[in-house]
Amino acid sequence: MSNKKDVYSFFVNFGIRKCVSGEYEEAKNLLNIGLEALNNPNMLDDETIKKGLFSRGVSFLRLKNYELAENDFSDILEFNPNYLPALYGKAISLFKLKQYKNAIAPFEQFLDLSSDIITKTKLSAYYKLMICYDNTQNYLNAKRTAEIIIQINPNLIEPLKCLSKYYYNEKQWTELKNVVETLICHISNSKNNDPTITLY
Repeated sequence: MSNKKDVYSFFVNFGIRKCVSGEYEEAKNLLNIGLEALNNPNMLDDETIKKGLFSRGVSFLRLKNYELAENDFSDILEFNPNYLPALYGKAISLFKLKQYKNAIAPFEQFLDLSSDIITKTKLSAYYKLMICYDNTQNYLNAKRTAEIIIQINPNLIEPLKCLSKYYYNEKQWTELKNVVETLICHISNSKNNDPTITLY
């Protein structure tokens, strides 16, 4: 390889390929070497930096090193604040760290900027946002998010639990009765196999 720039680029691109193939430990190690270029100006173009940081963030996330994952996603958002994959990655990292209050803003931004098409990722974002609202005692927004989730998939149990908690706290007994009846029916049908488990 002719120069240092080529070496950095090689390690970043090789690390990206390893991440895509699910070899996260090796991807992280390669990207750590390649992204040392960030300490030297003009060694990598912005697009390569973004892809490298994102792949390393994903690798850290898969390796359950959530703090370092959040750092990489945040670095991407500093120069590309509307980059949806990094917004989702940052929100997930904070969620896994149980920093529910801090996770709300990136989840909200991700959902605001997403297309109207419902994907598994978008449903997962709504689901985790509901939990963040609930854990920060923002019960009204938790309820509203639960209602959105139920419109998308009425068979999920956790949003119904969230609604029942809201109606109980608000002493809305008729609504609570209806939700609890639906919840009992779903729990019986699922035989304790909550489909929401796949959203984590």
